[in-house]
Amino acid sequence: MSLLRAEPGPVVNDFLDVVRHRADVTPDAAGVTQLLSGGSRTVTWPELLAAIDHTSARVRGRFPVHQPVIVALDGTIDALVVLIALLGCGVDVLCVEDGSSHLDDARSAIWTAEPSAVITSGKGTAAGPVPSLAYGLIADAGPAPAATQPDESRDPRVLLLTSGSTGEPRVAVHTLGTLLGSAELYRRCHGYGPDDRVLLPLPMAHSFGLVGGVLTALISGAELVTVPRFSLSSVRAALTGGATIMLGSPLIYSLAAEAIPEAVTGSRLRVMLCSGAPLAPATASKMAHLSGRPVRQVYGSTEAGLIACPAEDRLAGPAGVGTFAPGVEWRLADEERLGDAVAGRLMIRSATTFRGYLDGRASALRSDGFFDTGDVVRVSDTGQVSVEGRKDTFVNVDGRKVNPARVERIVLQHPQVADAHVLGLPRGQQEVVCAVVVPAAGAARPDLREEIVRFCRGRLAAHETPHEVIELPVLPRTDMGKIDRTALLSAVDGRLSGSRREEAGSADE
Repeated sequence: MSLLRAEPGPVVNDFLDVVRHRADVTPDAAGVTQLLSGGSRTVTWPELLAAIDHTSARVRGRFPVHQPVIVALDGTIDALVVLIALLGCGVDVLCVEDGSSHLDDARSAIWTAEPSAVITSGKGTAAGPVPSLAYGLIADAGPAPAATQPDESRDPRVLLLTSGSTGEPRVAVHTLGTLLGSAELYRRCHGYGPDDRVLLPLPMAHSFGLVGGVLTALISGAELVTVPRFSLSSVRAALTGGATIMLGSPLIYSLAAEAIPEAVTGSRLRVMLCSGAPLAPATASKMAHLSGRPVRQVYGSTEAGLIACPAEDRLAGPAGVGTFAPGVEWRLADEERLGDAVAGRLMIRSATTFRGYLDGRASALRSDGFFDTGDVVRVSDTGQVSVEGRKDTFVNVDGRKVNPARVERIVLQHPQVADAHVLGLPRGQQEVVCAVVVPAAGAARPDLREEIVRFCRGRLAAHETPHEVIELPVLPRTDMGKIDRTALLSAVDGRLSGSRREEAGSADE
C-alpha cells in the first residue's frame, strides 16, 4: 500500500485500513496512550478502531462534506477519534488547538472557512455563529440523521493555520492525501515501525505534531503517546516508559536536557526530531551527550510539509538540516556560488505541497507548482542543506545585507547568554542590528550589554556587530518554539521607549 501520491485517490479507506490491520494482527498492542497528571489512559488497536467506528456512525451525514468542521484538538484520545472519524466520512476539517484564542476572535482567519460546526473539549466557547459541540456529546449521541450524503471515497481537505510568527496566521489548504504523503516520508526517512513508541509532547493541531507525530505513528502501526497538558513529569514518564521516538521543539529539548537529564540518559530513544526553530548548539550538544544520539533538526513548513531532514545519526552544524527529502524538487532564486556550495532563496515542489491559502490572497505557490519558501539556504556539493535565514529578515546596514541568523549564532556563543534573537531596527532611512538577549542565570549585570558588543566585535565585521543589545527575561515564542515577532517587537519597543525616558530624565537633572 502506497500512501505517497500526487493525485487524489481513496486515501481515507487506505488510512483506516491500517488501523483495521493493526487491530487484526496485534489485538493486545497499545494504539494510543494519553499521559495525564495522575496517570495515563491507553487504548488498544481494537479499542481505537471501535471508538472510530462508533463516532463515525454519529457524524456520518451530519455535516456537509465540503464545508469544514473546526476541530479543536486538545491532545486527548477523544479528540483524535473525532478527527479520524470526520476524515473517514470524507468531511473537511480545520484543525486548531483547544482553547485557542482564534476560537474567541470573530476576525480570525479560521472563520473565513465558513465552518458548519465547531467541535471542542467542551471547556471553552467559540465566537462564530455555528453550532459548538463537545467530543463527548458526539460520542454519546445516537446515529446521526443523514442530513447530507457522505462521500467516504473523497480526499477531504485538512486546513491548517500557519504559525503567524511573522504576521497574521493564514489558513493553508491541504488534503488528507498530501498529509499522508508527508507522513510516509517521515516513516521512510526515520524508520517508524510497529515496535516504536512515539512521544508527542506537542500540539496535534500543528503541522509537525499532526503529520510527524499522529499520522506517521498511525500509518506505521507505532504506539502514539500524547501529552495533552505539557509537563516535565509526563515527559519523564514517557521516557522511562520506553519511548523510542520523540518529537519536540527547541524549548522542550532544552527543558529535558536541563531538568530531567537522567530520564534522557536512561531512555530507549533512538530518534529525536526537532522542528519549529533552530536548536541552540548548547542544547543539541547536551542532548547528544545524554542520549548518545544527536537530535535531528527537521526542516519543513505548514505549506510545504517535510523539505529536508538528516536521515543518519550524525551531529550537524547549527544550521544543518540534512538532505532534501525524497521526492522534493528544488531550485534557488538569486543563486550564488560560495566555495563548495550554492546559496539562494529556496523554492521547492513536491507531491506534499499545499494547494494554496484559503483567503485566495497572494500566495508563494507559483503556477508551475513551486513554492517560494522565503528561506535563504546553502546547499553543498554533497547535498547537505543549511538554513541561513529568511530573506525578508536580513538587515540592511548602510546598503550591506546582514544575515541575522549568523549574528545570532555568534551572540549565543557568549557564555552569559542563555537565549537570543537578532533583528533589524529602523534608524532613519537605514537599519541597525539589534540583539535581544536573555541572560544566563546569575549573569545579569549592568555591563553585560557592553560585554556582548565587545565579544561580537572580535568575531564579526563592524556592520554586523549589534548596535543595540536589549535584555529580556524571556523571548516570546509561539507554541512551536518560533519567535513571536509581533510580541517581540512590542517588548523591544517598550524597552527602547523606557530607555529614552530614562535618558531624558537624566538630561533634565
